[in-house]
Amino acid sequence: MKKILSCILALTLFLTLGAAGIRAAADEPEDLAGAYELIGMLLRGVPYPEQQRDARSAFRLLVKEDGSAALTTPDGVRSFAWDEANFTAEDGLQIPYSLEDGILVLLEEDFVMTFQKMEGVVGRWISAVNIGSLLETEIPAALQNVTGEIALELRSDMSCTLSLESGSMLPSLRQAVKELYSANLEANGSSTEDAEEAYGKSLDDIVAGLIETMDLTGLDDTQTGTYMLRDGNIAVRLDSGNAPGSWDSSTMSLTLPTYGELRFDHVSGEDTLAKGEGAMSYEAYAAAAPESPVVIEAYVQACQEWWEDSITVYAQDGAGGYFIYDMACSEKEAERLIPGQKIRVTGVKSVEGGEAEILDASFEILKGNYLFPAVDVTALLDREELIEHQNQYVSFKGLTIEPYDDSGAAFAYKDPDGMTDDLYFKASRDGKIYEFCVEFYLCGKETGVYKAVEALQAGNVVDLEGFLYWDEGANPHITSVTVK
Repeated sequence: MKKILSCILALTLFLTLGAAGIRAAADEPEDLAGAYELIGMLLRGVPYPEQQRDARSAFRLLVKEDGSAALTTPDGVRSFAWDEANFTAEDGLQIPYSLEDGILVLLEEDFVMTFQKMEGVVGRWISAVNIGSLLETEIPAALQNVTGEIALELRSDMSCTLSLESGSMLPSLRQAVKELYSANLEANGSSTEDAEEAYGKSLDDIVAGLIETMDLTGLDDTQTGTYMLRDGNIAVRLDSGNAPGSWDSSTMSLTLPTYGELRFDHVSGEDTLAKGEGAMSYEAYAAAAPESPVVIEAYVQACQEWWEDSITVYAQDGAGGYFIYDMACSEKEAERLIPGQKIRVTGVKSVEGGEAEILDASFEILKGNYLFPAVDVTALLDREELIEHQNQYVSFKGLTIEPYDDSGAAFAYKDPDGMTDDLYFKASRDGKIYEFCVEFYLCGKETGVYKAVEALQAGNVVDLEGFLYWDEGANPHITSVTVK
């Protein structure tokens, strides 16, 4: 909740600051129409990685060809008009924008919001159901255990469809009808050929006829509605009413009117394991010897501050994490390295203190955007397997803050005089104490997590999120602290 409130406050600030004369550099206006998801926020050049993950699912911008636009936020919907240069709010506020390769940037002198255009089917989920439980009419007992699949698709125009995959019913329905057939034939002393001749239909024809005549309430035709992603959850509004639920990158659970709760498994959408020609799998990268050349494709999860034509990147694919140190990058190129952006990186693998990283790196922007949910590794804190999650975005739940040193303070500055460097703190679980770090170049003094650590007291119970950096042992770079 605190994170969402921060997003709302940041958005409110943005919408009330006013334009500052920045000239837009948009593509042709007809390319602008479409649905966009928020993938980055900057305030005075400072990113908020702990907010961007929530913001991604909380904000949607729908730009229509008729010159209107609507920004959906956790606090409601804001309407705009747009032309070749600006988005104009109802109160007259003009916000310049730029559009390049599907990336829409709303520009203000102090604030930047970056959106990515969504295309086609955002994701597709399948749920196996007992078809008999969906039928309003009475059916023979042998048909009550027939199973099939319901498909849920989310689309970039903010619509969704929920439909029965009739073909998925065929195997179990055919078997059930065959058993019915056999039982009746045996009772009457008839053969299959006699029955088919009497009915004038084959077994498969009877099965097809059953599918056509089944009364699947609300699912006999494809049902459409709208959806909203918010704070990691999904709400779907269908014609029959509200259907709230939750989801992550692979599964979804919806409570639907009439049908109760259904659990859906992700079957398509952003393929985080897909690699271009010549790119290594994470397994191949992990097995590569130090000082060997590597080529990887992954999604940016966060960046440290750009400095002197280089930038340090935390990236992931569907199998593992990467730490790309001091990658060659101009200041203009750094603007494209927003959280979620897919990139191809060429460099040299190095291992120091157990930390695998990529040095002497260069990159190119690829099509694709994905932010990974945090992996809960709390149970692995004292296990060797923890290193298998190196450089991934992870979480630690229910830890207790311990005094950092003999002073009793809950944290320590790397630079106690200037207080402009890393923060260190300790937390325990099951009697064992672990050390954590807020990396200053990733989350500086003005970020929420830096201030949250400065406010910690020994004895606080916290949930932590961050990147599992390694330095002669786990040295997580924390990006979020929640006091429970």
